[in-house]
Amino acid sequence: MFETIEYNNSAFKHRISEEDIRRAFFHYRYDGPVEGMENKYIGIGFDRSGNLLEIMCNEIDGHTVNVFHAMPCRSIYYPLWYAKDSRFRPVGLPGAGCWKRFPVSVILISWN
Repeated sequence: MFETIEYNNSAFKHRISEEDIRRAFFHYRYDGPVEGMENKYIGIGFDRSGNLLEIMCNEIDGHTVNVFHAMPCRSIYYPLWYAKDSRFRPVGLPGAGCWKRFPVSVILISWN
């Protein structure tokens, strides 16, 4: 687990507070690499008010991450919230065990 979080100014572009970013970061429901990007990760978690946030960061070293993006979670990332095999903390929703890792577009199509 990371001990230190550094923030770029761009992390606050969408008026998400540092406290809400920290809450979502340390209590996320999904985290994983951003496809096609080296050393970029996305985390999805709840802020102090229960709003779902998307947070993007990169790892500086084994103890420090740099958050460069935080905003209310966009619907394109909702299927990640249901991912069974989150790296550190799997989703604990009823029925979540039946989900397998599919491309986002496949999940979105299946919801219609």
